[in-house]
Order: sequence, then C-alpha cells, then structure tokens
Amino acid sequence: MSETSQFEIPLLAAAQSQKHITVNEALARLDAFAQIRIQSLGVLSPPLNPLDGTCYSVPNGATGVWNGQEGLLAIFANGGWEFVTPKEGWRAWLVDQSQERVFDGANWAQLYSGNHMLVNQQPFGSAFCFALDEYEHAVTAGNTNDLAASIPDYSWITAISFRVVEEVILTGASSWRLGTDTNSTQFGTSLPTGLNEVGFTATTKRFYFYPNTPIIRLQAGSGDFESGKIRFAIHTMCYTPPDPV
Repeated sequence: MSETSQFEIPLLAAAQSQKHITVNEALARLDAFAQIRIQSLGVLSPPLNPLDGTCYSVPNGATGVWNGQEGLLAIFANGGWEFVTPKEGWRAWLVDQSQERVFDGANWAQLYSGNHMLVNQQPFGSAFCFALDEYEHAVTAGNTNDLAASIPDYSWITAISFRVVEEVILTGASSWRLGTDTNSTQFGTSLPTGLNEVGFTATTKRFYFYPNTPIIRLQAGSGDFESGKIRFAIHTMCYTPPDPV
C-alpha cells in the first residue's frame, strides 16, 4: 500500500475493499502529526491504557512492543501502536518537559528551555540563545537591595529594562543606581522613582557572566530606600559550549 512521504499516511488503492480502515488510520496519523505532542523522550515501556493519538519517542532500551523501534515515534491508534520515522525539521511539543523541540535528524533538540529561545545549535552541541526573564521586586528599607535574579552561566546581559509599579521612596537621595555587587553602576545611575516611569539600561561594554555569577544590586546612592516596587526584565544572550566527549 502506498503512503505519503511526509507523515507516512496510507493512501487508498483503486477498488480497495474496507476503505474505512485505511481512512481511519490516515486520519489518526494526521491527528497525531498536525500538531505533534510527544508525551516523553525517556519512557521505556508502552503505557497501559493509552488514549488514541498518544505519541511517544521511543528511547534506547525500550521494551515490549517498542523493542527494536528506537528513534521512531510510537502513536497509539485504533487499539495498537504504529511507528513512524521522524523527519529532520519536524517540531513537537514535549509534554513532560513543557518545551518545544525540533528534530535535527538524530535527536529532538531544544528550541526553548524555560525563557530561553534557541537561535542556533550545531552538531557537536554548541548553541546560542536569547533569554528574557522578568522579576517583580518589592523594595525594602536600606542602602541596597539585591534582585532575586538567576543569571545563566556563559551569558551576556545586553540590557535590563524596568517599570516602577509602586513609587520608590528614598531618604537622603533622589534617584537610585543599578549594578552588581562588584560594580554598583554597571547598569545605570540616576534612575527614576515615579509611578510608571520606565528605564532601559543598556550595557556600555561586554559583560559576560561565567559560573558563580555576581548579584544584581539596587543602590540608593548616599541615601536609603524606604519602599516601592519595580518590575525588571533582564535581556540576555546565552552561549553553550560543545558537548563533552
């Protein structure tokens, strides 16, 4: 029986009997692949009582009826498992990781990880991505406040933007600065305090973070913070070295 080249959907033959079987199989595959949702990349055994349309990527070491089908997509349809070879460039939603993946010809590579968007990935595993992380910071009393930001290793903060959502109250100062625990003005000085005022603090030089990254710190200059609330967005470029051998 002939089939389509992309999704391997079976085609009706001339004067074929029981056409409904072929049509139903074709519709089941189309339903599974029109927007692929892979339940997991690491489940070794076929699950009990799966729903029609359930899809898994069969890993190495799979057992039961999945044995010998490693690397294929297993789709439960019409009471049994069907296996299809993924094509390079296919995209899928990986359910147990809440991530979008793309098939690179060998593996389901990450497009996103949390708030990180993959721009380019090479065969040896090196990658380049953009990241955007938001934090809402309630200002507390004192000369400095540390932002609870998790900066990825091997990354470059290109800018930090913010909006004041509750007026920042200061004593002994009229503005504040944003930097790190090692450079208090790295991301800007004379920053605003009024409700809904915004700032976009682009870095003026390359600023890479490696393991044991510094702390992003707000400082009230020669005065102190009293209260307020600021929403920050950290704009980052991230770099991944080649995989270990």
